[in-house]
Amino acid sequence: METYKGVLDRIEDGRHAVILIEEINKQFVIDISELPEQSSEGTWFTLKLENDEIKEITINQEETTHREDLIRNKLERLRSRKGSKFKNH
Repeated sequence: METYKGVLDRIEDGRHAVILIEEINKQFVIDISELPEQSSEGTWFTLKLENDEIKEITINQEETTHREDLIRNKLERLRSRKGSKFKNH
C-alpha cells in the first residue's frame, strides 16, 4: 500500500468529493460519506492507496495548517503592498 498526501479540492453536487493528489497527478471522486468528519474544501489528507483505490483516508492536520498559513501569508503580503505602479490620469 502506497501513502500520499491529497487535498479536498471541491464537493460536487453535494454528494461527491474530489480529492487531488499532486504527487501522482491524479484525482479521485468519492462519496462524501467516505470523508472523515470535519472535512471541508482545502482539508489535506493522508491517503493509503492500493490498486489505484483509496483504502484509508485520515485528516493531515499538520499539512492543512501549514497550507492555510502559506495562503494567509501570501494574502497579507498582497494586501500590504502600497499603491499601484500605474499612474492616474
